[in-house]
Amino acid sequence: MKVEDYRKAYAEELDRVSRAPLPADADADSGQTLDSAIATIADASKPSKARLAALRTVQASTFLGPAFDPYRAAYLEALRTALANGDEALRMQALSLLASEKDDVARKVLLEGLKDPAKAIVPPAKAIQLLAQDDHGVAVPIARKLLDESADARVKEEALRALAADPKAGDIFAGVLSDKTQPPDLRAVGAAGLRMIDPRRFAHEVQRIIADDTDNESVRVRCLGTLAHLQGQGLSRMNPALATQLTKLSGPDVSEPLRAAAQSVLDRVSR
Repeated sequence: MKVEDYRKAYAEELDRVSRAPLPADADADSGQTLDSAIATIADASKPSKARLAALRTVQASTFLGPAFDPYRAAYLEALRTALANGDEALRMQALSLLASEKDDVARKVLLEGLKDPAKAIVPPAKAIQLLAQDDHGVAVPIARKLLDESADARVKEEALRALAADPKAGDIFAGVLSDKTQPPDLRAVGAAGLRMIDPRRFAHEVQRIIADDTDNESVRVRCLGTLAHLQGQGLSRMNPALATQLTKLSGPDVSEPLRAAAQSVLDRVSR
């Protein structure tokens, strides 16, 4: 296709999108266009159900790719307006979508909500999860703080996941992984994070954990599962002590989950 023909086809598609009704929705206005739907999202005088319906249909239109680009700025501004004047459901949707766009307003709202729960639109765990999508590094210091101060296991898990973006968090991941007093789910997140940041240290910690018969069985099984997929620190170079321990764990006097996990690692090495 010639450049001129491509430009013509693109212009026609853009015009069609802007004029054509949006996908049918039981709560949306019949025949609503892209422009009018974006306006509905921002219109505080409209019922929340209609604004949410418009939001869903416009969001579906974002997958049109370049054809949606001329509407993106207006769409994002409508989301910011909805964030300021919508009901709880609409504000949560708008915040999530803006955060995925790494929007400055969303970042500010999330940070304010974490500092002052009375201003929070989403729970702390969701807030740190959304902030972790941002590449400005704002999630890391907050994640460290929440990991130390929060008593909520879900918050601590999300904080630990957010720290995966911090190459200096190896000691934190190793500490959580090795701490028997921590919930197994949190230790599993610690294992995954340490594996990504420092594979060699992860392999060392895992060897110690799986050799400890007094440690939590589910943690040992998860560590073995992560070890089986370890990259970089080749399993073919497994040290003899670890190989001996895995052989021991694959014996008949070991629980089925632990035996299967150990055998999986041994099978992977033997390939």
